[in-house]
Amino acid sequence: MDIDMWTMYGYPVDILGRFLVDMDMWTMYGYPVNILGRFSVDMDMWTMYGYPVDILGRFLVDMDMWTMYGYPVDILGRFLVDMDMWTMHGYLLDIHT
Repeated sequence: MDIDMWTMYGYPVDILGRFLVDMDMWTMYGYPVNILGRFSVDMDMWTMYGYPVDILGRFLVDMDMWTMYGYPVDILGRFLVDMDMWTMHGYLLDIHT
């Protein structure tokens, strides 16, 4: 295309052979990824198995809330009813359990 653009399998790549959407965005399996190969929704949001995850691969409801097995959890993986109440095996627990 030009001296700074190559193609691989018909897709544009950079000098290191990474698939390009633009200089800061690549694709893997047809999905956008960042420079580290993590799936991107945007630069601060990735997806895993079609669900949004944070930079550490934890499933997100929002930046302060994750889900595990479809239930909301806090940053430590404890099941939440609200910020001060968790459940385990369907039973309510307090913050100290």
